[in-house]
Amino acid sequence: MTGEKADGNVDASATRIAGSDTPSHRPPAPIRPLRVRALGMACAAGVGRKALADAVRQQRSGLRALQPDPRHAPAAALTTFVGRIDALDEALLPPGHAAWDCRATRLAWLGLQADGFIDAARAAVQRHGA
Repeated sequence: MTGEKADGNVDASATRIAGSDTPSHRPPAPIRPLRVRALGMACAAGVGRKALADAVRQQRSGLRALQPDPRHAPAAALTTFVGRIDALDEALLPPGHAAWDCRATRLAWLGLQADGFIDAARAAVQRHGA
């Protein structure tokens, strides 16, 4: 909401955040820090924190030259790099989730399992509720 003057100019002192009595020029209240107690990751550099830390230490990105796929049109003219995640080829979703099987879902599942993240998340639900 704005406070428009008779001359068509806006009165800045009347500028408000929509649906609020808070002037828009005030910064939001600080957010309390949140401790991250568990995480899992899966990327082209590897699966898990150790794999990623090793890749960073060794200055490896996980990118590699694209290999042409014989099932598709030749890519001889295309020189590019990809972040292929080898573990996805062997990754299986839990029983009952086959309808969602794709590389993106398998990548999310790998990340959830890495470094015990899914067990830590389940334990947090038990402690605090969903």
